[in-house]
Amino acid sequence: MAVLTAADVKPHLNMGASTVNNTEIEALIPGVEAAVAQRVGPLLNTAQTVVVGGSGSTVLRLGVYPVTAVTSVTGKSGTVLTVIDDWGWPEGLLHSESSFTEDFYTVVYTAGHGATAGDVPADLKLGVALSVAADWIAMYRRTGDDNGGAAAMFRRTAEMKLAPYLHHGFA
Repeated sequence: MAVLTAADVKPHLNMGASTVNNTEIEALIPGVEAAVAQRVGPLLNTAQTVVVGGSGSTVLRLGVYPVTAVTSVTGKSGTVLTVIDDWGWPEGLLHSESSFTEDFYTVVYTAGHGATAGDVPADLKLGVALSVAADWIAMYRRTGDDNGGAAAMFRRTAEMKLAPYLHHGFA
């Protein structure tokens, strides 16, 4: 399910409420949302099941975050660990009072920025909408217009809106 609709993007392109251009805009949304999700984590909450190597430390790092809920943490031996609220979930870090000493752990959890499109933070959605608008300008600009500059401006603004949500290693 997409977080955005054409109606969310069109105001940034100074387009009215008509359905003109909806097909083109809606065709861009899934790709842009997927690209953004690779950098910030799932936009909508999704169930995750991962196997993570035991670190010997008191921290396990989950690859997909922000984590919104942890259902279970099970060691290789089948031992189910008690889930402690706020194990550092937003950054995907699970903390324990004792070390994660088993070879691996299966972690079942939920990660994402919102249960519904309405729950996704407004500035994150704006960053996605501006990215879609930039792609639309780049693909459908009219000859002779200065839309190349407009697309670059939209991209810079989108990056500023996405910056607080970027995972480690993304600039």
